[in-house]
Parts: sequence; C-alpha cells; structure tokens
Amino acid sequence: MPTIPIIPRKILFGNPSNILPQISPDGKYLAFIAPKDNVLNIYVSDNPKDASSAKAITNDKVQGILKFWWSFDHRIVYSQDKNGDQDFKLYSVDVITGEEIILTPFDGTRSEPLKFSPKYPDEVIISINKPDPTVFSLYRSNLKTGEINLIEENKQPFESYLVNDDLEVCFASKFTDAKGKNVYRKVNDEWELLITFKFDDSKSSQLYQIVKADGEELIYLTDSCDREYNSLYKINLNDPEKKFHIVVEPNNQKSDIIDILFDPITHIPLAYSLNYLRTTWNPIFPEISLDLNFLKSVDGGDFSILSQTLDNNIWIVCFENDTQSAKYYLYNRIGKCIHLLFNSKPELEDYHLVKLYPIVIKSRDGLDLVSYLTLPPKKFDPYSDYKPTHPLPMVLIVHGGPWGRDSFIPLKTNHQFLANRGYAVLSVNFRGSYGLGKTLLRDGNREWGAKAQDDLIDAVNWAIEEKIAVKDKIAICGGSYGGYSVLAGLTFTPDVFAVGIEFSGPSNLACHCQNQNHKKWVVGSRSDKRV
Repeated sequence: MPTIPIIPRKILFGNPSNILPQISPDGKYLAFIAPKDNVLNIYVSDNPKDASSAKAITNDKVQGILKFWWSFDHRIVYSQDKNGDQDFKLYSVDVITGEEIILTPFDGTRSEPLKFSPKYPDEVIISINKPDPTVFSLYRSNLKTGEINLIEENKQPFESYLVNDDLEVCFASKFTDAKGKNVYRKVNDEWELLITFKFDDSKSSQLYQIVKADGEELIYLTDSCDREYNSLYKINLNDPEKKFHIVVEPNNQKSDIIDILFDPITHIPLAYSLNYLRTTWNPIFPEISLDLNFLKSVDGGDFSILSQTLDNNIWIVCFENDTQSAKYYLYNRIGKCIHLLFNSKPELEDYHLVKLYPIVIKSRDGLDLVSYLTLPPKKFDPYSDYKPTHPLPMVLIVHGGPWGRDSFIPLKTNHQFLANRGYAVLSVNFRGSYGLGKTLLRDGNREWGAKAQDDLIDAVNWAIEEKIAVKDKIAICGGSYGGYSVLAGLTFTPDVFAVGIEFSGPSNLACHCQNQNHKKWVVGSRSDKRV
C-alpha cells in the first residue's frame, strides 16, 4: 500500500495565495489580500472576474495587512499595526491614483471603521480609544483629506455604537451592574434607555440595522429572551410601547442565528444562517431562496456571503469544507451565473486531506456537546459512521474563549496536520461555548477547570469507549482558554493525558484579569461573574 505524503507545515500554515475578496460597491473593482514578496498586501483588479490582472496598491514589507474595507467611492481603508504592537492605525488608498493618506496618526491608540455610507461616499465614522484610552469614542474622517473630528466622546462608558446612513450616532450599549446589557437610543442629544438584555441573553442578543421607510423608523435585532436560542425581531421606534415584532423564529432550532444578510440600500433582512453541526442559510424573502438554492448546488461546502454590490446584484461568496481550502466565487444574481475567482491555498490540492466528522457527545449530566473528529488517511472503517479500523493515539484540541466555539469550517489545518501524521483529532464544544443555546453557555459560568473540564474528560472517555482512542496515548492541546484547559488537564487529571501542549494560556487568572487589556477579553463586563 502506498504511503500518504506528509503535508509540509509551510503549505498548511503559511500565507495563503489569495484571500478575502471584496467587490466594490459599484461593482467595478475586485480587491483581495495576497502575498507580495512573501508579505500580505492588498491587490485590486479593474476586471472583477479576473483576479490574475490585479495589481498591488499597498507595499508593506514587514507586518502584512489582514483587514480592509471598501468605501463608497474608489477608496479602500485598511488597518495595520507596527511590529505586532496591536496599536492599529487606519489608512485610505485611492485605487485609481494610488494616493495613500493616514486617517488615524495617533500613537498608542487603536482604531477601526464603524460606518461607511453611500450618502457620504468620501467620509467614514471611526472608533478610536481617544481621548480616554480605556474606551472608544467616535470620530468623523474625510477619506480624501484625512481631516478628522470628534463627534461622540464616550463618557458613559458605552461598549458599542450603531450609526445610521446619515452618519448620525443613534444607539449605544453598555453592561449593567446586574451583568446584563442596556441599549440606549439618542433622542435630541440625550441617551434614553430602550432595551435591557438580561445576563443570560447578553451574548446572543444584539442590534443589527436601522431602517427608515414609509415614515417609519425600525431597528432590527436578535434576542433570546424567554427562549433557548435567539430569534430575529424588529422594533418600530415610532411605537410608544416599542414592542418587539418577530421577523424570524427558526423551526427545530438547535443553534443561534449567527449571520444575517441585509439589503445594502434598504437594510431589510433577506436571509439568515444557523450553525449547529454545519452552517445552513435560510431565506426570509422568497426571491432569495432562488439564490440560496443555486449556491447550495455549486459546491459541497458551507458558504458565506462576503460582500455585495450596492444594487445587490453581485455577491462575493466563499465556499469552505473539510477537505479543501476556501474557494471564492463571483456570483451574478441576475443571470444566476457564478465564476471561480481563486482558491486560497491551491497547493493543498496536491495532498490527501481527510474528512471531518460532526458528532454529538453526551456529557455526564446530559448536555449535548457538538464535536468534530478527524481520522488519519486510510484509517477509517468503511462499515462505520466515524470510527477507525483500530484505536489510535488522539489529540484533544480545546478552543479559546471559552465563549468561542468549534465549527465545521473553515478548514481545520491543525486537524489535518495531526491526522496526516497518524493521530485522531477531536475538538469539543464544552459548556461555556457560544452559539449553541443558553443552557450550554450558562452552565459554563464559574466552571473553568471544573464542569467545563469534565466535558473534555467525558469526550475523551467517549473516544476510548468507541475504540477511537488508545487510553494511554491521549494529548491535550490549546491556546488562550484552551491553554488554560491544558494546564488544568495536566494538573487535575494527570492520568488521562500523556502530554499537554499549551500556548498563550493564562496560568494565573487573578493576575491576568488585573491587566486592563486582558480584563474585558477574559471576563466581559467589569461585573461579569462567569469565570
């Protein structure tokens, strides 16, 4: 039997060939990120169907560029820090002339664009942690001149803002003393309380879009109040009672709504996606079902819609699955035509990638733990659903957060790396993982190193009982919270794991939370008692 070639680490984990394409709002240009002299830069093509004709509009030689946004004229805004200091500044580039200006030249700050508007194509609202470095205030900047002015100083302090197409600051939210979240509406320059989300609902409830039509002003939002999972609602702001009106209540729901597709001009919701074992898109308007059904027939992977033209006729769609890197397409809704732009890592097509099995494991107290299993090449038993021909050494990979989650996509390169070298690999959405219902999320509160850790042990025991894993050949691996879990696993259950691989894990939570840069990331609000 021929041996399976080892996939080089550089191919699995190195820079992609091309990623993150975005169509310009007018449909005339395609922009994406690709290496230039082995450093990621932004490329632009004036033929959106031909990525090969693109030219670099940036010339970074050190750090690389990972995020950019189209404005509503012919400019791109991108963010970049210096040597990994995470003080991200914003730059504006004219894709026609190549002229570049800095929008946020302030040292020791972080900035990100919050709102572009077709009504003001050469302006942008930016959030910057300035003048108070502990909170983000809002600035209005001119993309042509770089002129920037403070329009909303964050004195509350608010955690987030929502701005309308008139570039008016309309809504803001902040955490409450009861560990929930308050949403405020700005009326006559005063902030009025609109909604209070309880603690259990605060992770799955958020405001999305403001709509002005037919004399009404609507706000679209998700909320999970009195429900296990969130639904999509709208509020008529002209209604004195501000009642919630249901827009979408998914049938047989097993996960939160994770993404919503909106019309670029009207901001009316068109479709939504759920992510239980895999990502599924569902129409809100019947005509969108034609597009979703067409896209489902194109590729066997899960898809996401990365960008849209302003008239909503052209979409950039990313298809991803367990055995290939991301493929990006330009989709024309008018003729139902689709054109492959590029594969993010075409060199992987020369290697054997293996299937990812979505499975559900029961915890000792009855919770459903959505998990993902990968087996080495040619070790799969064809007479079973997910089992190997014999037990294997196994690596348990623990996600960070812990309020993140593992999903079917994107391609799990760490799974492929280990499976290619002979290991079974298991990832588990333990209690505290986000997006799979309030019960799973809530039951992780204050269970770091306790019941959240028990879920991982239950998954290991399941793998042993199912003859997937060899009992004395199990490793645990993770970063961030996953790194903490590695340390907890080796400390509390040294008989379970033969080895642990920890990176960037907090070993002392008290010291970690005293660092203000880490505190919100670890515990959310100042009063959060989840840990």
